[in-house]
Parts: sequence; structure tokens; C-alpha cells
Amino acid sequence: MGKVQWPIASACFGALGVVALVILIQTADVHHSLPSALNWFLEHWAVIRLQWPLVVSGVSAFFMYAASDALSQSVALRGARRGTYDLQRMARSGLVCSLLSGVLAVFYFGWLERTFPCGGVAPAVLLPALAKVAVDVGVYEPCYDTIYISLQAMLRGEPWSVTREELRKVPTVWRMAPRYWCLVDLVNFSCVSLRLRPLYNAVFAIPWSMYLTSIANDAPAKANDE
Repeated sequence: MGKVQWPIASACFGALGVVALVILIQTADVHHSLPSALNWFLEHWAVIRLQWPLVVSGVSAFFMYAASDALSQSVALRGARRGTYDLQRMARSGLVCSLLSGVLAVFYFGWLERTFPCGGVAPAVLLPALAKVAVDVGVYEPCYDTIYISLQAMLRGEPWSVTREELRKVPTVWRMAPRYWCLVDLVNFSCVSLRLRPLYNAVFAIPWSMYLTSIANDAPAKANDE
């Protein structure tokens, strides 16, 4: 139950299409070359994005991370033409990240910006950005991984004893984080507008979440062997 057979190529293209659609929905704006009716729609959509950032970010994160989980499952099925995809696992990943990387990300990035505001000249931009990177990789990342793995285990209905074993994976994941996130974060905090930071983070989190999702859904016994 909750599993379907898909051609792997179709699943990958479909997942990438979902990601592209979410990016388009989050970034589309009025342009003089577009038809007036479309510009009218985009004007109203821009207002909705500003008035309901939590809803928009939460829904966007759900679809992006569910799609990234489909990609993660596709990687695990490499070498085959068709595979069995776990829809419940995709939904779990989407729900967890809708909360952590969607709704809570809006508050988190806003707090970072207020705590380490950027100035107008190069040093005044770089130093706060480096401080944000330090907080994000050094403090937020292990907290995020702990909550993510715990929620995944809870949604699978695992007992606390199993969840405790799952949390032993966190140091392994955290050791990998600086190699990937330091440069990604530096660009995000120094070059991307505050509204689009959760989206930028979500896009670059796709390969990371594929890794994290595979870790979070590994059997505890396998994790212990590592």
C-alpha cells in the first residue's frame, strides 16, 4: 500500500518538472513583453506571495522535497528501467520539509537578517554573511538534522528506542555539511533577496536532502554498521 511502479526516467523527469514549476511560481513577475492578462494575474500573485509567505513557502517546500525524495529513490534504483516508488515516504519527506524548510525557514532567515544585517559596501556585506554561514552550518544544521530524522521516524511510527538509534546518524550527516553548505550559504546570504532565500536554499537542498532522506530512511541496523 502506498507504493507504485513507475518508469525511472519518467519519475525523474516528473520530479524535475515539479521543481521547475515551483521555481517558476515563486519567481515569476510582471514583464512588459507578457500579455496584459498574464501580467494582471502575476500582479495579483505577487501580492499573495507577500501577504501569505508562510503558506506559499510551506506548499512550495512540500512539492519540492517530495520531488527530491522521488529523485533519491530513483538513484537507489539505478540500473533498472522501472522501479517501485514509496509514495508514503515521499509524502513524509514533503510534510517534514514543508514545516522545517518552508514555514520555519521564513522565520529563520528573517531572524538571521535582523541579527546580522548587511551593510552597503563589500566588507559590511561579507562579514554578516560569514556570521550567518557560521550560525547556519555550526548551529542550525545539526538541529535541523536532529528534528528531520526524529520527525521521519515518528511519521513511520517508530518507537522512541528506534528513534534514539536513528539520531546516531546526525554526527555523520553534520560532518558532511560544511563541505557543501558553506559556499552555498555564502552566496545565499550575500547575493539573494530575503524573500527568495528559502527558495534558493530549497533548490540547493535537493541533492543534500536526497542524501539526508536516504540516511533518514535507512534501517537503523544499517546505520549502526556504518
